[in-house]
Amino acid sequence: MIDEVIQQIRYISLNLYPFLIAKVGLKNALVELVDKSFKKEKYFYSYYISDDIDAIQKDKAVDLYRIMQELFSNIIKHAGASEINIEIVKEVRYYCVKVSDNGRGFNYQQERTKNTLGLTSIIERVKSLKGSVDFRSGKEGTQVSIRF
Repeated sequence: MIDEVIQQIRYISLNLYPFLIAKVGLKNALVELVDKSFKKEKYFYSYYISDDIDAIQKDKAVDLYRIMQELFSNIIKHAGASEINIEIVKEVRYYCVKVSDNGRGFNYQQERTKNTLGLTSIIERVKSLKGSVDFRSGKEGTQVSIRF
């Protein structure tokens, strides 16, 4: 029993800060997250992550990483998608993130009224980045656009 509690505490504390970011940089940590999330499930996926993403401050890097984790988790659990596209680029004054899938989509307003943890987490983390998020979803899939 005590060993189990210790393991759970270790797991929680290790996941509070993704040490992979410190070890290999945000870009490589995100590439690994993409591959681990979608390769094993045999999705067709593509991504482009700009090299200058590593210039993001540490606290913002963690928020972005957690946002991506939640978006990927939602795709895997709910979308029924077979194709995923991910793009993270630096524009002149902003970083832009686009994640799209060809899944079944969802009703954003209906999900927001349910106050689901996943959507709330994404929205709150984007706010902490002083950014904006746009969810577009329909029968052809979902596209999430984040700018910060």
